[in-house]
Amino acid sequence: MTASQERYKILVVDADARFRKYLENYLKKYDYAVVQATDCERALELTNEQLPDIILCDTFPPLMQGIEFCWLVRETARASTVPIILMTAADDLEMRLNGYRNGADAFVMKPVSMRALITRVETLLQRVRQLAQPTVVDEDTVGGSLNVFRLPEILQLLNSTRQEGWLHLHTQGQRGVVGLVQGEVAFAKSPDREGEEAVLQMSAWTNGQFVFHREVIAPESNVQKNTMQLILECCAALDFQLNLAAKPGL
Repeated sequence: MTASQERYKILVVDADARFRKYLENYLKKYDYAVVQATDCERALELTNEQLPDIILCDTFPPLMQGIEFCWLVRETARASTVPIILMTAADDLEMRLNGYRNGADAFVMKPVSMRALITRVETLLQRVRQLAQPTVVDEDTVGGSLNVFRLPEILQLLNSTRQEGWLHLHTQGQRGVVGLVQGEVAFAKSPDREGEEAVLQMSAWTNGQFVFHREVIAPESNVQKNTMQLILECCAALDFQLNLAAKPGL
C-alpha cells in the first residue's frame, strides 16, 4: 500500500483560491484528503484541530509569513512534528536558510511541478512512518535507511539538536563518513572526495544505510562552510535532480 492509499491528510495554505483548488484536485487523484486555509492564522487552528499529516504552505500568505508559521507549529502546535513544505516563487538564499532554521522540511518552487511535489510528499510521509519505528542500536547509536532519510535531512536533525559524533553512510559498495562537533560538520570523506565535495556527493546516495555514533570527537577539520549552508547546497542539488526527473520525456 502506498502512502496516498492510506488516505493521508494534507493542509494547503495559500491565499490564491484557484491555486488551492488546483492543488486539491491534483492531490485527490492520489487519494489524499485535503484541507484548505487562506492564511497562517487559520492554518494554525486547523493544524491543532485536524492534525494533518503534511502541510503545504506559501511563504508569503496574508497576516503571517510561512517561516513564522513554521516556528509556531514547531513551538506550539499539537502536531508539532508534522512535515512542512514551503512553496515560494522567490529563489532567496537567506529565506531558505531561515526556513530550515525555523522548522521547514523542504521547499518547492512556484510554478510547482506536480510530479516533483508528489515525490517530495511521498518521501516525507515515508520518513514519518520510519520515525514512528526508529532503528535504535543503543542509547548512543541510531541508524536508518538512506532511501527515507537523505544526508541533508540527517544533518539538519543532528545540527538542530547539536549532536556530536561520527555519521557513517554506505550504499552500493561505497562508504563515507561525516564528523560533527556540536551539530556542525567538521569533517567529511567519501571514497574519492573530501570536505564539502564529499558531503555533496553523499547527499545523492540512496538505497543504503546510515549509522550515527554519539561520542566526543576532535577530527582534523576539512570542512570550511557552516552546516546550514552545506545543507542548503545539498538541497538545491537534490531539487535540481528531482525537477529534472519530473520533466516529461526524461
